[in-house]
Amino acid sequence: WIFAELARHFPHAEFRFLGQSHFAGPGAWRPENLPPNVHLLGHVNEEEKVRLLSEAWVAVNTSIHEAVAVSMLEALACETPLLSSVNPGFMVSRYGIYAGRFDGDGMQGLGAFRLGLQLLLDNGERRRELGARGRTWIRSTHTRERFLECFWRLCERAGVRR
Repeated sequence: WIFAELARHFPHAEFRFLGQSHFAGPGAWRPENLPPNVHLLGHVNEEEKVRLLSEAWVAVNTSIHEAVAVSMLEALACETPLLSSVNPGFMVSRYGIYAGRFDGDGMQGLGAFRLGLQLLLDNGERRRELGARGRTWIRSTHTRERFLECFWRLCERAGVRR
């Protein structure tokens, strides 16, 4: 709902929802009366997701409950800077704009999201630089070798030997 409200303030920009809602019970957000610049794409295959993330100028994450969202890592791998209300390990503030934490329904943060998105949309050079630095970080940090190194270290701490 925050993303959809953000779209109302940027009618010249296209807003794409990727993925499925994780909650469908009573009280869940239902997409109603969406502005015409919002597109609900649902689940997309890996190839399509990479294409969409590579085309995007910004990846927006309005969740206040995620740590390191895989979607953030995927966006950075595509050189797409971040705008988020979570900042795990200062990742967002290094490769995008941290809007701040807003508990409750999150609507209190709409102004900060608007400002952050405007800053990124208005400055293509900054967007490209943040995205490029993010991709460099992803390629050096999230490697198969590094994963295995950390995995085996955790196994050893748990008493499991190779």
